[in-house]
Amino acid sequence: MQKVELGEVHPELEDKIQLFISAKKLVGLSSITLDNYLMELSMFANLVKKKAEDIATADVQMYLSTLCNANTQRTDESLRLY
Repeated sequence: MQKVELGEVHPELEDKIQLFISAKKLVGLSSITLDNYLMELSMFANLVKKKAEDIATADVQMYLSTLCNANTQRTDESLRLY
């Protein structure tokens, strides 16, 4: 399994993300939806830094857990304001 340096996204994964976005554009998804897909996939790619074929269920679970934790922290901070 080839990992990349800190701060880099694996180029193969970037290519696959762009292919996915292009395919979704062809089927007529809105630009807002495409932007959201690109944002989420880019955040995921920045976290895992692996080739697409090396991404495992655990990587997806870790990403989802990271999102959930970030949302919980934001909610906790909002509640403290009151």
